[in-house]
Amino acid sequence: MPELFHDCGKRVRFPPGTEGRRGKCPHCGGPVEVPGAPPPREKIQLRPPPHWDEYLAYFEDRGPPPRPVVMPSKLMLATDAEEAWERQAQVRPSKFHCPACRHRIDMDQVICTKCGLDFRTGKVLGAKARLNEKGMSYLEQLPWLEAAREAMTEDPAEAGEDDERKAALRGKAPRPKKRR
Repeated sequence: MPELFHDCGKRVRFPPGTEGRRGKCPHCGGPVEVPGAPPPREKIQLRPPPHWDEYLAYFEDRGPPPRPVVMPSKLMLATDAEEAWERQAQVRPSKFHCPACRHRIDMDQVICTKCGLDFRTGKVLGAKARLNEKGMSYLEQLPWLEAAREAMTEDPAEAGEDDERKAALRGKAPRPKKRR
């Protein structure tokens, strides 16, 4: 809302939208020009994008596409995307973490994929390192490890029906990265 002090000494306020107009002072009747004239409008010129003629020819079926089509690097077919979605849905994160490297572990995971710690035995794969008592007591809280430990201690001759389950528990763990 523009305002000014007129020559008569009174403060005069003007309603919005009256910038740049002329009028009379309501107190003395003298001429007043409202301050804050709006800037002059610039004409907007629309220019077609580069190679517009080629695009028009393509849209009207008079020519080839104006530039070659580039496939995105992460483009997936619908079936591949659905398979990836299903695989991700099967991975169920838990509230537990690896006591050695503090990496969050998934449900039914028996080996840490980051450091190679076997949760059933407390040993790191490919090394002679072992967890301390505090780490072992933490691993006892993991509910799915009880069945995994039992499957590890059973006699192979007795457990003919659990062969698939044991095979799933014996998965290979990655080796820890060497630090330089």
